[in-house]
Amino acid sequence: MRITNMKIKDIIPYEKNAKKHDKIQIDNVAESIKQFGMVQPLVVDKDNSLIIGHCRLLAAKKLQMREVPVVKLDELTEDQVKKLRLLDNKLNESAWDMELLLPEVEQLDFDGFQIDWGGTKNKVEQEDGEEPEVEFSEIIGEENNYIVLQFKTDIDWLQALSFFDIKSVKCYSTRKDGQITKKMERIGVGRVLDGAEVLRKLTGDKL
Repeated sequence: MRITNMKIKDIIPYEKNAKKHDKIQIDNVAESIKQFGMVQPLVVDKDNSLIIGHCRLLAAKKLQMREVPVVKLDELTEDQVKKLRLLDNKLNESAWDMELLLPEVEQLDFDGFQIDWGGTKNKVEQEDGEEPEVEFSEIIGEENNYIVLQFKTDIDWLQALSFFDIKSVKCYSTRKDGQITKKMERIGVGRVLDGAEVLRKLTGDKL
């Protein structure tokens, strides 16, 4: 496999690429390239049409790079190119093991990195040394099932708070980039309740 540099303007993104890349992912990849360089080359076919690396290409454009490392696969047929493009996207799909991810991220110093981990527990020391009573995470475990209740009146909402004994607690809010800054202390009410306990309370422990 031979890696060469190619001008970004000569690479043709596949117009029917079915894999979506949101702004957070592109920004995260751009930050990785900024910190470590592009350690994974793009893959193109004989006509310079992109096979693998659409998100990396978007990130490189965000960083205003002129050239990127590329592997050119001249020998693949059109059918093989389409299959490789789809399989690469499909086989890269996997979920995080949050129990392993959180300790790994928290023990490393990512100061200076603009990465949105989503779901990692961010901590900050307040000037007075106080810690929040709860820490909020933006990701809910996909292996769990949820019911969201909507209350159309303040009276119903207040009754629900009383019934389930939900009290306001001190917490920290975060910016969209996942960073916590001082003076971002808030009072939070929302809570994720244990479904089985809610059912027992609603049915008077008859279940």
